[in-house]
Amino acid sequence: MKIYEKIAFLLNLCLLVLIIVRFLNLWSIASSFLIIMIIVLLYKVDFDLKIETIEKKLVQLFKISEQLERIANRILDIREEIRIGLYRIEEDFNSKLEEREKIFIEKIKANEEKLDSNYRDIAKKIIDIENRMHDIKSSLASYVSYVEDLIKHEKKE
Repeated sequence: MKIYEKIAFLLNLCLLVLIIVRFLNLWSIASSFLIIMIIVLLYKVDFDLKIETIEKKLVQLFKISEQLERIANRILDIREEIRIGLYRIEEDFNSKLEEREKIFIEKIKANEEKLDSNYRDIAKKIIDIENRMHDIKSSLASYVSYVEDLIKHEKKE
């Protein structure tokens, strides 16, 4: 019991004793005041019990509220960690993608250079073949004209 409750209880007892002493010869009035005092005391006790239960429930609510706040903070921390993790994964992915793009571009350039080189070599070979064919054609044309001349010359003889 708190100190103010003890003082209120003592004052109630004093009032009760005064009522009983004052109205000792009038038991009907004294008994009605006594009943009223008991009813008020019972209501006070009930009211105090209700206040205690409400205070206990408030303490429990504060504990639950603190736990919910801790859980919410943990969720926010986890969310932040996930966001940071996803950002890091995205950065790693982008850097690897850029590296692979560079490697791919380098390979494409190397292949283009090889293709250009091969194209030039083939073009040179085709030109050489055309030149040889031209030489062969010229030789064959002169051989055919030589043979024709021989045939003509043999026919004349």
